[in-house]
Amino acid sequence: MNSLLKGTLRFLIILVCLTGAWAQKKDKSSSSVKAAVPNTCSQSLDSAKKAFEDGRIDEVYDLLKSCLELGFSKDERIEAYKILTKTYLFYNERTKAEESMLMFLKLNPEYELKPDDPIEFVTLYNSFRTRAIYNLGLMVGLNVHDVDVVNNYSVENSGQEIGSYQSKLGFKMALALEITRWKKTSIYTELVFNQRRYLYTQEYLDFATLNFTETQRMLELPLLFKQNFGKKKSFMPYIQLGPTFHYLLSAEGDFLRKDKINSISRELKTDGASLMDQRRRLNYSFSIGGGIKLKNVISNGYIVLDFRYNHALRNMVDKQQRYDGDPTQAESGNVPVFDYLFVDPDYRMNTFQFSIGYIMPKYKPKLKKVKADDAPVFAPQSAPTPAPDKQ
Repeated sequence: MNSLLKGTLRFLIILVCLTGAWAQKKDKSSSSVKAAVPNTCSQSLDSAKKAFEDGRIDEVYDLLKSCLELGFSKDERIEAYKILTKTYLFYNERTKAEESMLMFLKLNPEYELKPDDPIEFVTLYNSFRTRAIYNLGLMVGLNVHDVDVVNNYSVENSGQEIGSYQSKLGFKMALALEITRWKKTSIYTELVFNQRRYLYTQEYLDFATLNFTETQRMLELPLLFKQNFGKKKSFMPYIQLGPTFHYLLSAEGDFLRKDKINSISRELKTDGASLMDQRRRLNYSFSIGGGIKLKNVISNGYIVLDFRYNHALRNMVDKQQRYDGDPTQAESGNVPVFDYLFVDPDYRMNTFQFSIGYIMPKYKPKLKKVKADDAPVFAPQSAPTPAPDKQ
């Protein structure tokens, strides 16, 4: 039994070693074949470029066709389709030139025309849609707030402002979409989760001090017109403006009231009291801002630095619910009024936002629709002047 076990183990070890050696030999053979194909195709591309430059235009397609699908690297395919496009333009084969240009732009949608590009190539390029159809990305940022009191209400004197507001740092996260309908102008929107916070401090009735922090969480939907500036994609300033819609998800208050009469003092504290009954769910504002888009810092997308000011246009407080609620019921009781003698003023909350994000352009090049009379006519090009023979 032991001899049989040892023999079986020895056979398995030999089999594994032979299998590994065969696989390694196969990988080397496969690698050498793969290395040979790109080398051959690179030579074909060089030959096609030389043939085009020497005026032997009829040889270009035959030199490129076998490698266009599989043999070339991406950069080589881009170069090959550009040469092929110029070849078809030379023979005035418009349909084939358009097909070749489309393949060229799918591989290299951010191509920028060069001074030495033939006029026929430039004309054909300009007949295609080459801008991104949209940019999609993520934004994160911080915000601070300005509580704009419109009308004061108080248990003492409603005509007098007796408290003070202080902004606390909030944050935002957003899915961003920019639709580029025009060359420099686009429609920009975000689906934003936003948290806003502020601190209210008040002294009243000669014996009480109130500290009240409200935290609001909401969804926001800006619909902005964005105007881009600059000729370079690598550095593109912009301005934007338009309406923003806000939907309140939650509003919570942390209350701390300190009373002191002579030598007697006490504290009353409530954390996380719901203020949704006293708040309007839907609000809206006018937004204006600007920023910078930086291209090709990370991959081929944009790093975006964005600043925005949202000027609120609607009162946050539901006037019908300002004093409502049953103080004996914990869920429906108006905690600020009944426990803390605090009455909401009418106020709007303006917001300053600073965000940073990353967006990726999505391209879908296609031939623009033109009238038949406006279609470009490509005259046959003169063959490139062959290089003089070396003596």
